[in-house]
Formats: sequence, C-alpha cells, structure tokens
Amino acid sequence: GGSVDAAAALWALDRLWHLGLPAAQLSALAAGLGSDVPFFLQGGTALAEGRGERVTQLPQAPDAWFLVVRPPLEIPTKTATLYGMLGQRHWAKGKATKQLVKALMRGEAIREAYLYNTFDAVAPSAYPAIGRWRRLLLEAAPSRPHLTGAGPALYIQVESDEHGREVA
Repeated sequence: GGSVDAAAALWALDRLWHLGLPAAQLSALAAGLGSDVPFFLQGGTALAEGRGERVTQLPQAPDAWFLVVRPPLEIPTKTATLYGMLGQRHWAKGKATKQLVKALMRGEAIREAYLYNTFDAVAPSAYPAIGRWRRLLLEAAPSRPHLTGAGPALYIQVESDEHGREVA
C-alpha cells in the first residue's frame, strides 16, 4: 500500500542522496508522511503506538501463514472515512494487542484470538460488498477474516502455504 511505498521511497532517497540520516530523523520524516510509515522503515515484528509513529521492536514472531485477498473495492479517502465512522464503543483499549505482545515475548504462536482490527466493525457500512468477500473466505477456511488496515484487503490465518493456495 501507500505507506509501504512511502517508506521505501524515503529509505531509497536517503541512500541515493548519501544523506545517512539517523534512524530517529528518518522516523520523524516518515511520521509526517503517514501514521504507519515509520513501522515500514523498521520492519520485522514490532509494536506501533500513538498514531503509529512510536515503534518498538519485538521478538521475531513464530512462523505463521496468512492469505491476503484484495477485493476490487475502492473508497476515496478510505482511512479518513473509516475513522469518521468509529465511535467510542468501537475502541477496545488494546486488549488483543497486549495479549499478542505477551505471547510474542513468550515465543508463542500467533492465535486467531489475538487478531483484531477496529475497522472490521464499520467496514460493511463503508464497503457494502465486503460482506460477500468475508462469506467467501469463511466458506473456504475456518479462520475469521480481518481487514488489513482500513481495507479493503482482507486476511485470514491458514495452516500452511498449501492450505493458503487451496483457499485462494
């Protein structure tokens, strides 16, 4: 997506122009481009906090397989639109994230119960056709589909590369 592209461009320009900017300065520039751009500069398994500009490295996640499906749905200004649809009742206070971080610190596998995206609650209103894509994924695999970021891409956890290919 756009945040990955922005991080790649920032990283490439730093090298192309031989700037050698410190990581903190690159991260500050990245935060000005988009909330999750600093994460993509760092990469790996990490916790993003605040607007996404505070990134803390975590232990490498155990191997897991996920299938990402990108439905052909478009919403202009999708992130702003979805944030505008959220209300106080949608915020989960980071419970799933805290559980996931603890599991990663213990070297445990990623479980579906740890996967959470607040936008899942409002996505059907923003993307009316997303329900069809969710149903197709649920029919093909027992894992619950989640949005990636503000969507419309969806992901599910699968058992293996082969299982992911079968589901796709």
